[in-house]
Amino acid sequence: MEYHQSNLARLARLDGFINAGAQARLDRYIGYFEPYATSHDTLDKDEKFQEEVRCADSS
Repeated sequence: MEYHQSNLARLARLDGFINAGAQARLDRYIGYFEPYATSHDTLDKDEKFQEEVRCADSS
């Protein structure tokens, strides 16, 4: 998992994203084993995760 996070963080830096620190980072797989077409529905229903994102966004 850490390997993938490192790759994603590196890709984000190369794309010009600015690192907001550890408190602003989330690492979750939403609907990972579901078909892509329905994984967004799972994300939309996951209110706890959405709240985590809002908290990370405000840090």
